Amino acid sequence: MSVFLYNHNIQASKPMFVSQFLYIDFIRSLSGCSMPYSQKLISIWKKRFGEEVDESLLFVVSVERILQMEDFKEVGKWVSSSDYRSAQPDPLRDLAEKLVNEINVNHVADVNRFCNVYVDLNFQVSEAKLIWVDRLGFDMRLWSPSKGIFEVRIPFPAEVTDEKGAKSTFNCMSQLAWEVEKNFNAPDFQKVKEVKQIS
Repeated sequence: MSVFLYNHNIQASKPMFVSQFLYIDFIRSLSGCSMPYSQKLISIWKKRFGEEVDESLLFVVSVERILQMEDFKEVGKWVSSSDYRSAQPDPLRDLAEKLVNEINVNHVADVNRFCNVYVDLNFQVSEAKLIWVDRLGFDMRLWSPSKGIFEVRIPFPAEVTDEKGAKSTFNCMSQLAWEVEKNFNAPDFQKVKEVKQIS
């Protein structure tokens, strides 16, 4: 897998954030690449950013593998460049933020209930918010006056593929949590035990 780099002072109009560490096989100047390849990259840059690019500032990086990790406190997972290239993006990626905001605004009681029903906690939570959702579940941030701030991942019972599936699954989980809280139904799921303290 090759990555196209532009060695330029970082401009506010083009912020870049890399969430993976790259194990680099080699780096070479674009001037060392074949002509059609370099012209293609220059064309892509011009089309994407609407400006000419100085070819001497372009480099090609051959990536052998990627270390995917959420933060420095966790053990990451090495992914080969071919697996990374063939990976499919999450189907909720474009609407996750909208879903999170909608749930946090309209379902405060359900979000707080999730802490008590789906997570095995040994402390009192004063506030809870969804911070992300994807096809496999959602991430929550929990605030405890005595213990600090925590994050927890609550999985969906089954993978979802679209917004309708995510909302439907959230509603089913909300209903089940309400029934468990009111003792109308016994929990038939494993509580999440892994809670990460972030402050």
